Amino acid sequence: MISLELADHWISLIDNKKFHICYFADSTHQPNSPPHYNIFIPITDNTCLLVCFITSKVEKRKKYYDKSSSIGQKAINSLVYIGKKDFNCLKQDSIIDCNQVVRLTREELKNRIRDKSEFKIIRDAISKKIQKEIIGAVRNSPVVDSYIKSILIED
Repeated sequence: MISLELADHWISLIDNKKFHICYFADSTHQPNSPPHYNIFIPITDNTCLLVCFITSKVEKRKKYYDKSSSIGQKAINSLVYIGKKDFNCLKQDSIIDCNQVVRLTREELKNRIRDKSEFKIIRDAISKKIQKEIIGAVRNSPVVDSYIKSILIED
């Protein structure tokens, strides 16, 4: 178990100019929801972090967007598929839902972490190929705000 101070320190180490993978339980989800892996995406805004979640419920996410005929296929195209081989921390193939990006200050992030003792920064490298897929998927998402799209950093 890690202390609140150590969790706060780790959050302060998240560089908003680089991709990161973090693991935590989100307080905005159901109380019994398990922790999830999240991707932090590089942005030009120095005051905030940009995060989207990783889920192994691939078919469920596809069905969620498929029900919405106005954005369906374009939203499905903004799901980035990642395999266990891409991220060592994953137990099964998953997706990054690039339609669900959230811009947070570090303080807002601290408040969203339900159990500070479970917060981890994962040291897996994110390949340039996947980084480009994530940026492209966010830019092409039919539901992501244009301001968010404008602050993304590309190599």
